[in-house]
Amino acid sequence: MWICFLSCFITLTCICGFNWRYLHPRLIADSFSRITTKMAEGMPQFSSIYHSLESVLNFFKSTQFCQVEQVEKLLHIFKENYNEDAQPTSQRLHPFIVVEGLDGSGKSTIVKKLKSKINAETLSTPPGCLMELRSWFDDQASDVRRAYYSLGNYIVGQQVESLVQACPVIMDRFWHSTAAYAIADEVKDMEQDLPPVDDSVYKWPDDLTKPDIVLFLNVSEYHRLQRHAGRNTTNTLEEQELAANTLWRKNVVEAHKRVWNVSMEVVNANRYPNKVIAQCLEIITPLL
Repeated sequence: MWICFLSCFITLTCICGFNWRYLHPRLIADSFSRITTKMAEGMPQFSSIYHSLESVLNFFKSTQFCQVEQVEKLLHIFKENYNEDAQPTSQRLHPFIVVEGLDGSGKSTIVKKLKSKINAETLSTPPGCLMELRSWFDDQASDVRRAYYSLGNYIVGQQVESLVQACPVIMDRFWHSTAAYAIADEVKDMEQDLPPVDDSVYKWPDDLTKPDIVLFLNVSEYHRLQRHAGRNTTNTLEEQELAANTLWRKNVVEAHKRVWNVSMEVVNANRYPNKVIAQCLEIITPLL
């Protein structure tokens, strides 16, 4: 019985994207508990989606992370780079623009060109201060991994509040990506459909800086694979999954589009960059 029990757990952890070489021993039992709970209840619990800073910090301060070096370091860096007493900007002088899309959709190219066109500052997530820990957290369970990216969102969000008083700010990915991949992961693991469009799982966090507009670069799989292959950079588990699993890829895209309480425009990114830039400028010019 125990052999079957262990075999099921190993299979589940592989599905969830764990890397056994780096997974912290203390997290194995806790991850198993979360997975089996979902199986018993027969539905996604969306434990890897965080709708407030408090929920992320409470997660990392739980007993399962006591003396986990990487988590302690993450919380220390966060404390040094986030001012919990800071107040949001009452009135922005310039817009905050987020560019979203799957890997290979052309985000980096469009962000670079838009920056030049509107004299903007550019940011991306996770922020530089957290990059040294990224590889370790990328090899952890989904809820641990997404909590890491969520903290990064709050750090960068606070940077935005200051920068928009001087110039437009363009962000390469933000909360949409963090949430969409997590939602698609959890419905895949439980073989469920996406939650309905009005489900609160898609709600933008009330305490996170909200973009004035989100540009989602919509691209065919043919064009996406061509561009991604030409980048010659990374090939993460998520990038491999995007290429191999059609339903999961469609769910990631759809989850992006279902995020509510924030404005999004879908941009046809199958065209040459100058055409894509023209459409983006048409959308954002009234905000400048």
